[in-house]
Amino acid sequence: MKYFLLTIMTSLAMSASAATKVSMKDYVKRLRLLQDKGIMLGHQDAPFYGTSWCWDYNRSDVKEVCGDYPAVMGFDLGQLELDSVCNLDGVPFERMREEIAFQHERGGIVTISWHAWNPSTGNNAWDPSGDAVVASLPGGKSNAKFDSWLKKVATFLSTLKTHSGETIPVIFRPWHEMHGGWFWWGKNSCTPEQYKALFIYTVKQLKKYGVRNCIYCYSPGGTPGETSETYLRYYPGDKYVDMLGVDIYSGKDGDKFIKEVKEEFSVINAEAERRGKLVCFSETGQRDTTNPKWFTNVLWNAIKDIPMSYVLLWRNAWDNPTENFGPAPEKTCASDFKEFYNLERTLFLSDLNPDYKAPVYFNEAMKLERRMRHLRDLGYMFGHQDDTFYGLTWEWQFGRSDVKDLVGDYPSVMGYDLGGIEMGDAKNLDSVPFDAMRHEILNQHKRGGIITISWHPRNPLTGGTAWDVSSDQVVKSVLPGGSQHPKFCLWMERVGNFLKSLKTQDGTLVPIIFRPWHENNGSWFWWGQKLCTDNEYLALWNMLQDYLRAQGLDNLMWSYSPNLDGGWTMERFMKRYPGNGRVTLIGEDSYQWGTEEDFVKQVTSDLDFLSSFANANNKLLAITECGYKNIPDSTWWTRVLKPVLDKYHLCYFHTWRNYNKEYFAPAPGHPSAMDFLKLYNDRRTLFLRDIQRIK
Repeated sequence: MKYFLLTIMTSLAMSASAATKVSMKDYVKRLRLLQDKGIMLGHQDAPFYGTSWCWDYNRSDVKEVCGDYPAVMGFDLGQLELDSVCNLDGVPFERMREEIAFQHERGGIVTISWHAWNPSTGNNAWDPSGDAVVASLPGGKSNAKFDSWLKKVATFLSTLKTHSGETIPVIFRPWHEMHGGWFWWGKNSCTPEQYKALFIYTVKQLKKYGVRNCIYCYSPGGTPGETSETYLRYYPGDKYVDMLGVDIYSGKDGDKFIKEVKEEFSVINAEAERRGKLVCFSETGQRDTTNPKWFTNVLWNAIKDIPMSYVLLWRNAWDNPTENFGPAPEKTCASDFKEFYNLERTLFLSDLNPDYKAPVYFNEAMKLERRMRHLRDLGYMFGHQDDTFYGLTWEWQFGRSDVKDLVGDYPSVMGYDLGGIEMGDAKNLDSVPFDAMRHEILNQHKRGGIITISWHPRNPLTGGTAWDVSSDQVVKSVLPGGSQHPKFCLWMERVGNFLKSLKTQDGTLVPIIFRPWHENNGSWFWWGQKLCTDNEYLALWNMLQDYLRAQGLDNLMWSYSPNLDGGWTMERFMKRYPGNGRVTLIGEDSYQWGTEEDFVKQVTSDLDFLSSFANANNKLLAITECGYKNIPDSTWWTRVLKPVLDKYHLCYFHTWRNYNKEYFAPAPGHPSAMDFLKLYNDRRTLFLRDIQRIK
């Protein structure tokens, strides 16, 4: 498409770094400038799915037709109010947050709607019964519930951040199409005054709960014979609205659509000019775009002479072929959309930010996650701690491995621990030199393996080891305001510096499964169950994660791994779970310390729960530590462990280290060696050679 950008727009945050720092006043100014120069093309749910695909990264039907992303992307919060992991169209909210950040950082615009469920009946937004608007307002029977919903929306909106931590501005468009009777906030369910009260209450409460990054859009549906009086019948007032919009969809009669759009916007633009408001075409499209020339002959003829910020096409639903409104490569309108793209006044992403060259859709952690999702469909990987540093009968012969000596192949996952790095030591708590650790991590990555890193930091309050549980004030002491906080900041810096040193020759950060603060449901570490409160534990997790993220360490896949519990409930698990936005992999450390029966019973109970939780929350699942000390049962691998592993959709199971008289993996000559070979030869177990081809 044409290479278009005004210098003044560049000064108003066209680059990713500048765009994150503009005030809302500057953001409105940017939208006005863009509205003066053309009409941005928008598409609902563009980066999540298309007519023939879903959930891939770095895709968009619009981009696959014209080579450019939409300037505007639309998202919907419906079901966020229900504490659902996904919205009403199946989009995970954490993925939504991620894509909103991507869209903003590449210079694009974000608009958000909310198809909230009916707070009176418990049904979806399309249930107009129950007098829900009145019930939601102060004094209504559902007000407390509705207010809690607004808090959840406010939390989501106000915490939309770039990867550098800057707040993202959005166009928020609640309670749309109120002129119709299909929503619980529509004309058949409330009076105009009650609707206005709902809109005003929503804006006020969102601001009360900390939302400062929204401009608000009023968008009824189109009304034949529209007048200012009919358009403004539900208008909550200039104080609560920044943008005027309308939702109009096209039927088969293109001329009728063109006429209706022109008449509608003659009213809207007059009111916008009088009131100093922005204008948008907040939803449109022709279902399935049956007219192959609809974009140039119908849509463009309808809007080309109308001042408006953007026009948003509704979604291309991969799971509903009758509900797609944008272009796609296989649709007959594809060539017409290319013509629409090449029009001088249609604006796409490259027109907003031509300096943005290579969209970073995949950081190294995301690539690792995608790879592991693929691999878990093939089987479960085998992992081993400190595999190439020492074994049952040898040490410091770098590159050697008990596992490789036995089966002829390396583990697919290798584990390392940073305990001691915080002290500035040259070696970790198990005497592994950090320089050697760095070298072996790079070797494992180079040969196609996967790396996991834990951290057993010393007790910052007492100076003891990680197992020093003599005080229950340690976590509190390292949090902001605590006596050991300055010391711990230095410790985090040292961890970050080591992780940042894990780079390939071309400077790419090595992807890492990072697993801090593990086994927290036990009380043998200073961050354990009885050593700190749940809130203190969560603050500890967040402090470390936020610090490392701020250092640019987007190569870390964060793993939350409590210890074998045997009795998980949702309530207990959630008390220390850091949240879906902070965790990618759910793990558990599951050793057999007692009888075989107890081990199988406990680990099965836990994995039943964790597997269900991981599936519901779109998380990976692994046994992040496991083993049977010294493996006294020669058939333990295939008779006890394997039947458990086979029941679940696991990424990997990770055995602890082999050292002197304490070891958890076999070596040649060990009584369990032959049984381990059977495990190795099973088609579901994945070692290094099994995963090298899957990138």
